[in-house]
Amino acid sequence: MDERILKWLFDVKIAITEIESYFENSEMDFFKYKENLMLKRAVERDLEIIGEAGYFGVMVPPVSVKQCHFERYCNYIKKLMLFVL
Repeated sequence: MDERILKWLFDVKIAITEIESYFENSEMDFFKYKENLMLKRAVERDLEIIGEAGYFGVMVPPVSVKQCHFERYCNYIKKLMLFVL
């Protein structure tokens, strides 16, 4: 697999792990999230990283979904986006 794709997937994985860590000791509550400016900016920054990785990932030849586990990340990102938006 292309090293660039692996790097982008690694960035996505790290960003998702960071977002999950922000809610380790608390429930994912939209209203608490909305009121906490620092948390909101941190989550938004990680979503930017995910978006950038996805954008650059489109510019390279496609790879098997099974090969890179990208589908799992995409599904998780969709769930996060529903929570954040």
